[in-house]
Amino acid sequence: MSHIPYVEHWLLGPLSILFYTHVYTPPSPPLHGALVFVHGYIKYIGHYDHAHSAWASHDNQQSKISAYGKTGSPDRMLDVEWAIWVTRRQFPDILLFLMGHSMGSSVVLGFIMQTQSPPDRETLLLLSGVIASSPFMHITHPLPLFIQWLLGKLCKIFPNANLSSLVQDKVGKDALKDPWVKRFGIYRGIYDMFTRGYKLMAKGYKCWPKNLPLLVLHGTEDEMGSFVNSCPATEAFFKILQAPDKTLILYPGAWHDLMSEPDGVKEKYMEDCMSWTESHMPKTAVT
Repeated sequence: MSHIPYVEHWLLGPLSILFYTHVYTPPSPPLHGALVFVHGYIKYIGHYDHAHSAWASHDNQQSKISAYGKTGSPDRMLDVEWAIWVTRRQFPDILLFLMGHSMGSSVVLGFIMQTQSPPDRETLLLLSGVIASSPFMHITHPLPLFIQWLLGKLCKIFPNANLSSLVQDKVGKDALKDPWVKRFGIYRGIYDMFTRGYKLMAKGYKCWPKNLPLLVLHGTEDEMGSFVNSCPATEAFFKILQAPDKTLILYPGAWHDLMSEPDGVKEKYMEDCMSWTESHMPKTAVT
């Protein structure tokens, strides 16, 4: 499959923070759709270059935003809303999809199910579908209640203090050698990450927009480290989610980073994502 080059941009976000972005545009029109992508914990947009180049080769425009990792939930939601509007203004006449991976998926799901602004209702109406890849609902091995309580207290006292990454990647050790992979977070951001899934399971599942399609993908052996996303929690959330148009695809034996899995998994994953988006486009857009 041919490699689609990207264009780099530094864009000033809503809180006066510069965002590093990649935009992949297919070489020949017409464009079928645009995808806004939110990356996972401690990762950055370059980690997904191979997957997003493949996506763009199927005539889908791809915008990726590198989060800056120094915020809590309200600021993150504002950033996602901003990214959606940036992409819509750049590509006003094509369908728009929102996607996240890992922590990015829980941010995206939380964004859609927010009961207060951001996002505005007008923003949600821009979207033709949402893709949640290996979402962070619960971790595979939950933290003791005392540690959760302590983390909540620390995030109030030292919200912006650094905390070394809890992720110990047994599979992609080379990825952790990448100087752009920052192996730390802040107390506020990590606490939000650990608690967001519980909030979605408790109340958020009732708040999904009726006309917004959802695709969820997860590997059944998501055991990259001790603190990684639970596939059974994803299945439980999907079961109770009140969304008329929802699809769950599981990958037996696959681990966390489905975009990089060997033995044909990453190819099947990309095919599933593209087939799903095409099924939610007007027939004239995919012929």
